[in-house]
Amino acid sequence: MSRIELKVDGRTVRVPPGTSVFDAADTAGLDIPCLCHEPGQEGRGDCGLCVVEIDGQVVSSRATAALPAMEVLSETEALRALRRTVMESTLAEHGPPGRTTRWCGVEDCAVCALAQVVCGEPSAAGSSGALPTPAG
Repeated sequence: MSRIELKVDGRTVRVPPGTSVFDAADTAGLDIPCLCHEPGQEGRGDCGLCVVEIDGQVVSSRATAALPAMEVLSETEALRALRRTVMESTLAEHGPPGRTTRWCGVEDCAVCALAQVVCGEPSAAGSSGALPTPAG
């Protein structure tokens, strides 16, 4: 089986042609945040969290095919800021407001679990890194 070689955060990865950048990063042991990932399904990157930088362009890692010699950055300050903004927007539409271990109070909520990764651990004191409480 033929393979292509690319770099994700400086790590050389060899994957079959047609592999998404998201899956190539996973092969390298890197976790890219994502709410729209269903194993075995073609990705579209609808959630807006799975963004990466390729040649200075921000693209969806789920919707972008890995190409030979591609150099991908999955963790930069700009990407972290973008993901936080997307996550805050998602949370503004998600569940009742509150500052609990699980932001909405629903056990095993995928949105809240990812929010903790992207935005930081929620804090009852409202300190830096706490998740936003939507107005209303």
